Amino acid sequence: MTGSLWQVASQVLTLFLLMGVGFAMTKRRLLNEEGRRQMTTLVMDIVTPCVIINAFTSNFESGLPGKLLIGFAAAILAHVIGIAVSVLLFHRQTPEDRGVLRFSVIYSNCGYMGLPLINAVLGSGALIYGAAYIAVFNAFLWTHGLLSMSKGKGQRLSLVKVFVNPGTIGIAAALP
Repeated sequence: MTGSLWQVASQVLTLFLLMGVGFAMTKRRLLNEEGRRQMTTLVMDIVTPCVIINAFTSNFESGLPGKLLIGFAAAILAHVIGIAVSVLLFHRQTPEDRGVLRFSVIYSNCGYMGLPLINAVLGSGALIYGAAYIAVFNAFLWTHGLLSMSKGKGQRLSLVKVFVNPGTIGIAAALP
């Protein structure tokens, strides 16, 4: 128990140190808005699919496809429950505030923090389920998340963004 706690604390500390370095670089003007945008693009468009592909490199088990489907179903259920809870919690706020509050309850930082924590605590064999969660997360993010953040702004859903995003690209490349 204390070993797992130490692993989680170590991973969280590492992530906070990385955030601290980014914060210090920004404060010292060593990193500007363009640099932050480029780093975000690098992490989202290159690193995320690579991490997902790496998650799928574990040895294939005969029951894995069924377990993976259960993982996808659990991720869908988690998002549906998150949406329901956010509707119950934030029904009295103004429409402008409601979207942001609901979005922040439903959508986590699952890729950046989730995969390193899963790897540290459960091992590399569990990363495939984290990757499944990220794929579902991306589908919800580019549909429900986009709509909840753009109320009244005429934002339209893009099926391309739903199906072609770093998470789904990583899974599509890794499945074969």
